[in-house]
Amino acid sequence: MPRLPKITDEEASEEVRQVFEGAREMLGFVSNSTRTISHSPWVAKWLIPFTTAVQRESGGLLDAQTKELAIIRTSVVNTCDF
Repeated sequence: MPRLPKITDEEASEEVRQVFEGAREMLGFVSNSTRTISHSPWVAKWLIPFTTAVQRESGGLLDAQTKELAIIRTSVVNTCDF
């Protein structure tokens, strides 16, 4: 459970709304981690493209589906319900 609350669409400042819009364009949605990390919009603006590159089709040996399965499995192994 995060120590900071998630920022909702209604609570978002103009700068955070831009971050959310970028996340929706890159990922198709705004993740809970993006809503939490957006308390620092500068960090969120840097992290979203990085996360997208790592998790999606960005070259390398693994396809996006395999990467997503690895992420889910890692969460299960670490008993991370979030």
